[in-house]
Amino acid sequence: NLALGEQLYALLKKESFLDVTLSQTAQGYDPVLLSYFADNRDDILAFVAKQKGLMEKYISTGDIERVVNIEHNAAPTEAAIRLYGINQWANEHGIDIVIHIHFNDYPGRSKNARGKYSGFAVYVPERQYSNAKGSKSVARSIEKRLAMLYPQSNLPKESTGLVEDQELIALGSNNTLDGAGMLIEYGYIYEPAFSEQDIRDVVLKDLALQTYLGVMDFFGAGEDGDEQKTRLVPYTWKRNLEEGMEAKRDIVSLQAALALAGVYPPQGKSKNDCGLTGFFGPCTKQSVQIFQQKYGIVPAEGFVGEKTRQKLHELYP
Repeated sequence: NLALGEQLYALLKKESFLDVTLSQTAQGYDPVLLSYFADNRDDILAFVAKQKGLMEKYISTGDIERVVNIEHNAAPTEAAIRLYGINQWANEHGIDIVIHIHFNDYPGRSKNARGKYSGFAVYVPERQYSNAKGSKSVARSIEKRLAMLYPQSNLPKESTGLVEDQELIALGSNNTLDGAGMLIEYGYIYEPAFSEQDIRDVVLKDLALQTYLGVMDFFGAGEDGDEQKTRLVPYTWKRNLEEGMEAKRDIVSLQAALALAGVYPPQGKSKNDCGLTGFFGPCTKQSVQIFQQKYGIVPAEGFVGEKTRQKLHELYP
């Protein structure tokens, strides 16, 4: 979370039309926010109580329907106060967009067990909330960028890409956030893109870049050539690659290049089946074969040798 947040902050901070705050760094909470939580604790609790009371009133009168799409763990009390505190602080300071960064897991999975879900989801306020429309507009631009290379979550009810929610404080639970709010689940912590050290750093940098580009798309501030921009290519491939190789940076960049070329994942497979894993498995071999056939590289055996590397360098200089 910290690594991605600091990367995203650095990218957004360069834009002169944006005023950006990063809530946490490796040193802890931003001192301004930390002081705000301490100095305004009673106000935050009163704010939450008032909004919860209004929400219950509107539900009882039928003006708002309670909707629960996905069950979430309850936030610990102190964490909840800080999350609500961020909402109140954002309201008081006219913050237009609040982005929460998160990585997923699911209840009941033992620490060393292989996970059964993969992919990202972007949570947005449920449509009855006052900040729902603006939140969806920003989130949709970010989701489109992430979907270029990364799979959408295959957890039931998350596969829509944008997931409406009433309960998450980050989105303005009880209508506590005026500006656009979203929580981005970038994937599951056990996925190779995050668990394999050799590829994690570059994937996190790329996820931050795609989020930044999505924000720029929303503001209409993108640049020419951004359509397929990624931290994963261009890349200089120096060694032969073949099926069975373990997760390495050159393989995840190969997978990204194949995806941009429209051949990864291979037909009949999804991005959840064949993600950016860094492992050279059957999906990658089949996609290399299709790539070789597409560009007349023989033999098209799925082995990345000099001729295939030359074509990759030509396509992604």
